[in-house]
Amino acid sequence: MAELGRQLQAAREARGYSVVEAAQGTHIRATYIAAMEQDRFEDLPAPVYARGFLRNYATFLGLDAEDLVATLDHALGTEHKPRRSRNSPEIAGPVWPGPRPRAIAGAVVLVLIFAFVAYLFHQYSDFVATSSQGVFAATPSPTAMAIAPAIPIATVTPIPTLPPSPVAAASPSAAPTRPPPPTPPPTATVAPAASPTPQPTATQSARLALAMQFTGPCWLRVTVDGKQVFEGTLQAGTSKTWDGSQFITIRVGNAGGAMVTFNGRSEGLLGASGQVVEKTYH
Repeated sequence: MAELGRQLQAAREARGYSVVEAAQGTHIRATYIAAMEQDRFEDLPAPVYARGFLRNYATFLGLDAEDLVATLDHALGTEHKPRRSRNSPEIAGPVWPGPRPRAIAGAVVLVLIFAFVAYLFHQYSDFVATSSQGVFAATPSPTAMAIAPAIPIATVTPIPTLPPSPVAAASPSAAPTRPPPPTPPPTATVAPAASPTPQPTATQSARLALAMQFTGPCWLRVTVDGKQVFEGTLQAGTSKTWDGSQFITIRVGNAGGAMVTFNGRSEGLLGASGQVVEKTYH
């Protein structure tokens, strides 16, 4: 255990840093840095803070942080086992949530739209075929027009005349009459077919947005869609935001100093002060 503290002190002195300068560069209190270099890890707030401070300090000094944390765990007789909150589900890896109700509803809407368009196309084809037959039947052919009966011409029959009489006068002859001209047959008018109205297609969008505000110093690790995107200690007054498409998992070392807003809805504090909480949002 003493070898661990001497290794940290030697690395700091090799880089020419004082304890105060190291505290300013890592945002760790100078008393905590001195405690780590003197192997007094029991003076740190909690084991989870000891691991976080040691990891950040070793990274700052250019040492192998994970190897030093493993050495600390072995010396303390503890293993780093992530704890999860009572209400958060156990996560063994990325879990496919199965088909979502919106996806099923969208697929049903697409099938109904396709069936409706097919029905309109079938009705339109039948209407065009029926209209074409009516036009061909109503149009007279040239042969029928050639054999149509000619318009009859009225003939005048002479009336026999009587011997002239001084009293009788000749009666006027009947005026010839012409029959009315034939009325041309009506032609069928084809109404334009109504074009099918396009239907809107269903779309989906799904996006996760997680915002955190810190009211006290807090160690934090963030995993987005199975990939770790952040790990470090944040101070009071700091705000962070992450986006994802499947799930976002956070692990905090001071649940009473971290407030969460998920997709615009405030979740409040994650827990009590000094409590370690891991939670997944999806």
